[in-house]
Amino acid sequence: MSRSRIEEFSSRFAALHADRCDLARSTSEARLFAVSTNANVLWPRSAATLLVRSAAVVEKMINGLTVRLWDDPFEWTLPERLRTSSELTAYFNEVENARVRGFEFLNDDADLERSILSPVKLKTLEQLLADTMAGSETYLAEAESMVFTDKAAF
Repeated sequence: MSRSRIEEFSSRFAALHADRCDLARSTSEARLFAVSTNANVLWPRSAATLLVRSAAVVEKMINGLTVRLWDDPFEWTLPERLRTSSELTAYFNEVENARVRGFEFLNDDADLERSILSPVKLKTLEQLLADTMAGSETYLAEAESMVFTDKAAF
């Protein structure tokens, strides 16, 4: 019974969680919560909002797998209540703890081949994990871009 692929996913999600927390802790709150006025974006956003979306993608996946709740947690997480970096990291920790508990249900790598009825279509669990990872990484990269480049207009 091998869990090497499961453990690889778990390690990657844990690293993503650590990166989110590090960015939230190391960025001034003024910079973290500043709303972009960049005309090239479709909706006003801040690095904090993008970090919450990065975590919400993972929360949506784990809630879908464990309790069949595929709602977008961003809608009910209420980013407005996450107004400090410590509140952000507390939320990120909640998501990571839920993810760790959810991964405990995976017995071995063969589970990754099971088909899961996701909100959009039937996918293997491995595909769902990979898609979730990619979406979460994209939001994190956008948040990092807002924090670390001068190109983001505030």
